[in-house]
Amino acid sequence: MGGNQDVVLARLDGVAATARTVSLSSVAAAGLPATVTVPAGVVYGAVAFTPQGVDSTVAATVTATHNAVVRTTSLTINPANLLTFYFTPATIAGGNNVAGVVRLDGFAGPGGRVVTLSSPSANVVVPATSTVASQTTAKSFTVTTLGVGSTTPVTCSATAGAVVKNATETLTRAVVQYAQPSTTTPTGGTSFTVTVRLTGKAGPGGTTFTLSDNSAFASTPASATVPAGQLAVAFTVTTSPVGANTPVTITCVGPAGVGTAAANVTLTP
Repeated sequence: MGGNQDVVLARLDGVAATARTVSLSSVAAAGLPATVTVPAGVVYGAVAFTPQGVDSTVAATVTATHNAVVRTTSLTINPANLLTFYFTPATIAGGNNVAGVVRLDGFAGPGGRVVTLSSPSANVVVPATSTVASQTTAKSFTVTTLGVGSTTPVTCSATAGAVVKNATETLTRAVVQYAQPSTTTPTGGTSFTVTVRLTGKAGPGGTTFTLSDNSAFASTPASATVPAGQLAVAFTVTTSPVGANTPVTITCVGPAGVGTAAANVTLTP
């Protein structure tokens, strides 16, 4: 298999009195060194080699020459097959990109190794193909995902020749990441915005937060919705003048499982 290390042995018909050099030759794809050395005091020498990747099976002859004596053996180099296909990370909040990886069991040949990809769901979008470059073993590619309303596993396939490998990406509903005010010290009597951000994109129907505050000097909308396919929503809080620094907490409560976030500000005179 191209890309997998092998060993060639050269054996003499007796113990070498001094180190002997045996010449080696074969096709370029064999990746053989030019020589193998039989050390003094032993009958054989060994050297490692790594065949190159090939696009189709190569039947090669390896020739060893020493003192005009020629010996041959056969070497078969097979094209690499698809070994693994996986996503990293394998679980993520919908709406974030992940990496897909296809890996061969050896080096791709001179033409590269084309792997066909497919997904049964629009929630996980893979490219139509991914090509492992010549003399490499793996290729990564970007996979886009959509927001979902509940945990959604999607099993995709990678095909190279007759070999098919599957990989599952599990999408989870995005939860609240933070609630961030545009300023932490707004002046009483002015307005400021609060941005609620999710860990991924909102699923179908969006994600609605129930809003509240703990101060008579602030007026907060009853709710705000992150639209489907979006990461965040911003809403405006209006305030009244204050005579002294007044702390205010804006609380954003998401649906079950999405979580709660708070934005803390201090109103100033």
